[in-house]
Amino acid sequence: MKNLSLIKRSAPALCLVLFFVAPAAAQSAPAAKFIYGWARVLTTALDLDNKVNQQFTRSYYSNIVALPANANPATLEGQVSALFNQLGVAEAMKVNERLQVKNVMVKTFPTLVEADNARYAMATQDRESLNTNADREVALPVSYFTWINYGSRRDLFPGISEFVTTGYDPQWEFVVFEVRAEKQTGGGGEPLHETRYYVSYPYELFMTGRESIYKKKHVDSYFTKTTVEPAAQRGLKLDYYDSDVEFFPGSLSYKTFAEAWAARAEKVDVIKGNEYPQYDFLVISNGPNRGEGTSFPFCASGCTGERARITTLEMKPAPKKP
Repeated sequence: MKNLSLIKRSAPALCLVLFFVAPAAAQSAPAAKFIYGWARVLTTALDLDNKVNQQFTRSYYSNIVALPANANPATLEGQVSALFNQLGVAEAMKVNERLQVKNVMVKTFPTLVEADNARYAMATQDRESLNTNADREVALPVSYFTWINYGSRRDLFPGISEFVTTGYDPQWEFVVFEVRAEKQTGGGGEPLHETRYYVSYPYELFMTGRESIYKKKHVDSYFTKTTVEPAAQRGLKLDYYDSDVEFFPGSLSYKTFAEAWAARAEKVDVIKGNEYPQYDFLVISNGPNRGEGTSFPFCASGCTGERARITTLEMKPAPKKP
């Protein structure tokens, strides 16, 4: 892995900068304005469908969030506590459980990789150590929830629930769009055409099992809002078919960001080897739709860095008429 610095994003009270640093380089990285954090909510759960009303302990972990470097942990814990007591406890009643929050903690780290590794380690320990004295195996001793930190998810993902708890392990993924780009040339010549690839950074997107059936549709809609439509306003047409959208992993899961990043690097090497332009973009799961100010598509390889640039790979402008 290599150091990766990334783009800006505005939020109502925060200009979010994602800055990924590999573990080996974390100590030498320059001081950042942002840190990365996640929350752990420890609860006692009562299974109301069980005749003996078995009580057990469950820990809920949030998605990883970029935070201001001067964020106050006590304030963050208060925000998470209010959010979970309002939405998480009510969510448990849908499966006929009664939750009581015992403890809320927020952990912060200098880099995303460190934050993710620490969350994975603590969740694994919880899965092995919680409820060791239970009479029988406890369903979902560890679960995950959406930390809504930058506003509603409905603007960017209207088909996904605002708040989700899930028993699945974190599933980092990335998506690749193979796109045909077209731009008109001046002077009435033929349009210039290019095949380019848009490759997302690894992301987490918590959703219900039913919603995940339509994951491709949700992400496609996001890409259209934040990349395709803004490009069209600059005279750049981006076109692709459903078969041109590929999610990684295809079946299993990347349980850590580092694992997803390594797989992404392999895919990017293939694109570079075929000499196609490669563009990076972000998948942000909540907050307002700011077009390219949300996904920040930018040229990573094979072009000059100008987002609207088209290189003539297969077609040339028609010769001028005499």
